[in-house]
Amino acid sequence: MKADGGQFVAALEALKTATNDDPDALLARWQDDVRLCALCDELARRFHQFERVESLSKHPMTANVPASAVKARREFDERWIDAVRHVSGRDFHDLLAGLFSDDDIRESASLDELAIQIQSWKAHAHEDAGKLEELPWFAEQQRDEDEDDNFEFLDGAIEAWQRLLRMGFDAQGAFWRRRAVPHVLVPAHVANHYGKNRASLYRRYIQAAQAFIFGAPLAALALQRATMEEALRKHWGAEGGAIRNANLPDLAWEARASRLKRLANDALHNDPEKEGADALDRAIIENFQLLRLIIENAPSTPSTRNSA
Repeated sequence: MKADGGQFVAALEALKTATNDDPDALLARWQDDVRLCALCDELARRFHQFERVESLSKHPMTANVPASAVKARREFDERWIDAVRHVSGRDFHDLLAGLFSDDDIRESASLDELAIQIQSWKAHAHEDAGKLEELPWFAEQQRDEDEDDNFEFLDGAIEAWQRLLRMGFDAQGAFWRRRAVPHVLVPAHVANHYGKNRASLYRRYIQAAQAFIFGAPLAALALQRATMEEALRKHWGAEGGAIRNANLPDLAWEARASRLKRLANDALHNDPEKEGADALDRAIIENFQLLRLIIENAPSTPSTRNSA
């Protein structure tokens, strides 16, 4: 995986050099440049590998990632992914052009990106949950058709599955919310603060994710705040984890951090669900995105600033 990461960084640097660090130049020149096409193909392939590994990982974190690799990955996500996908998917351009008009494409681009992602996650989750729910039915069919009665042991398994459902287990919800939790690449200088047990920051983030995935949003909010305060205190030099003391790079971060703190307070003392379940889900997802920013962009040497 480290070798793949190094090759990804090298390919991205080569692409930036060849285009003067301009995604628009890539879109303008790729048709006449075989090397640009090859670089985009390699980046798209490696990115797909990373996404697959992250989606199948037990926890939504990878520790001890070189800071340069974290920076390259997020720069790719923010600046290059659309252009690279456009070039790497060049074989489908004519097909898409025949299916959609320019008006359709412009309309889709104006839609809420997170809302589109949530719809996609839920569609995939519906399919995954449907497959899972077919297993007990298939087992019952096999048991009923087996003349030697070799499938008697399945009665207990089917009953256990039904008990799980009665306890409130929501397979479809768990599947889509797991997709929604962003995978954090923990820089080595952050990971070095924690031992092999991955206590504190790791445990808080992972359990916040587990609470959200399995349908406990109020617990998720409280743990998200605890994760943020741990990161601000230990890695941004904020006394007591106070947002106003953290050396965050701009107001947008502070505003989002303040919102997370308010929602967590509501989870403990008021009613954070007054805006509805969908709005709360969205807020929690945005909180996870903020936590990823705070963790991945933590300075190697924390510094503080005086509060007003």
